[in-house]
Amino acid sequence: MRLAVRLEPADRNHSDRDRGRESAGGEDSTDGTEKTAPVCAFLLSDAAKDVTGQIFAVRMNEIFLMSQSRPLRSVHRAEGWTPQTLAEHGIPALKSSFYKLDRSADIFNWDAI
Repeated sequence: MRLAVRLEPADRNHSDRDRGRESAGGEDSTDGTEKTAPVCAFLLSDAAKDVTGQIFAVRMNEIFLMSQSRPLRSVHRAEGWTPQTLAEHGIPALKSSFYKLDRSADIFNWDAI
């Protein structure tokens, strides 16, 4: 089994209102680990034996099942790539398929619960 967990600072995942509440040291003050830990513990347990190949995200008390990462486009160079050829040919060929960089606040139009 392979378990990959990425913890992000709270200020990257929460609205400005959440950041203010956290910085005030209130009840919701958290760096996210105590919200993520139960998910990690579950995934490491026998109860999760049928959960495989899934990507989860945790935002406060919400758990999200994320979409799977799949190739969108590829480029090939018989000689291999150098930083220069990647900059000149590879990235320009892929750029039209780049994902727009959204912020959490742009995607989640509700406050973390």
